[in-house]
Amino acid sequence: MAEMLTQLNALLWGKGMTLALIVSALFFTRLVPFGQLGKGFRKVLGDHAGRDAFFTALAGTLGIGGMAGVAAAIALGGAGAVFWMGVSALAGMVLKYVEVTLSCKTQVKTAQGWRGGAMVLLEKTHHPLLALCFCVCCMMAAFGTGALVPAYSVGEALRMALDIPPWLSAALFTLAAALVLCGKSKAVLRANRILIPLAALSYIALCLWIIFTHVHALGTVCAQIMREAFDLSAAFGGGSGFALGRAVRYGVSRGIFSHEAGMGSAPLAYASQPVDDPDVQGCMGIAEVFVDTFVICMLTAFVVLILGGEQGGSGMMLMMSVFTRALGRAGAPVAAAFIVLFAFPCVLGWYYYASQCLTYLSDSVRFAHGYRLVFLGMLALGASMGPQVWELSDAGNGCMTALNLLALFLARRFADP
Repeated sequence: MAEMLTQLNALLWGKGMTLALIVSALFFTRLVPFGQLGKGFRKVLGDHAGRDAFFTALAGTLGIGGMAGVAAAIALGGAGAVFWMGVSALAGMVLKYVEVTLSCKTQVKTAQGWRGGAMVLLEKTHHPLLALCFCVCCMMAAFGTGALVPAYSVGEALRMALDIPPWLSAALFTLAAALVLCGKSKAVLRANRILIPLAALSYIALCLWIIFTHVHALGTVCAQIMREAFDLSAAFGGGSGFALGRAVRYGVSRGIFSHEAGMGSAPLAYASQPVDDPDVQGCMGIAEVFVDTFVICMLTAFVVLILGGEQGGSGMMLMMSVFTRALGRAGAPVAAAFIVLFAFPCVLGWYYYASQCLTYLSDSVRFAHGYRLVFLGMLALGASMGPQVWELSDAGNGCMTALNLLALFLARRFADP
């Protein structure tokens, strides 16, 4: 099973996906009003509904991808993965703008509220079966990215830092999620509006302090990133070519795991609110990718590469060793606290995405309750699983991304001003 997932992800996240993301971004670049990006930030600060959608989407994008995901990318793909993560984010800014704008332009009013996303785009372009497939893929991806990976990461972090048994952390984490998810959807929005700024600002401050105290190493780290991203000997095949391929694969896949641009997840949040100006919502999407990748992820990458850590292990082990080197005995508990702070909003955000797809498929209350129970069951199970949860997550994300890119291409006529 693990070998099959690895081979599937090598196919999904190989050169074809990288090329598809870059070509799609270049194709849609003409639609991005770069001069209006400031409107997105002002909308976040000044509009209540805008803040809710932004922080719900940011909850899904930040998650634990900005910490353990980045560390895993470096552990598996080397320092060069950081460069390709940035490349995926540059393409992702364009794709995020387009997918959010298109979803808001084509949103529909239903008995359950506003709805938009790749499934609506596919429906409007007369591909209802593909719309169904996207919803199923999103609901399955939520099990991986929104349940198994956060639960596993929290379980590992608390076990390493405080010697808490994974079953206990899983029980407490699942209980906390159930208390929020069993409330109304507005409870999810309110929780994310509080937790995300708290977690992000605290983490940024700590990473900046670590980097400034080791500023002499920045030049060496930058050179290492560029050298491993463009290993010229890769052109002649052999081990270097294999290493370069891993850098591209893990840089792109973990980058998308983190910022989710091109996946079609964030539009499910943006289009679930009444929208006056879709272009401004799209600019908020660009701001979301910028905060996630070029702030959180890059800070994590530089901290990891500056301080080093235990190589050859998991991304979580690498993060723990890095923070221990920076903060001493307090390092591991601090890292674990940040993992929990980032993981919990990620769970809420991804459940919200899945619920939008679920209501598209059926308005049955029993169906919704059944999915919630399965989702909570995945949370309880995640802490006891191994690192293969990352492969499961990559597979779900890859399927979503492929269908979403197809939806954007089919619905391109709606993107014209």
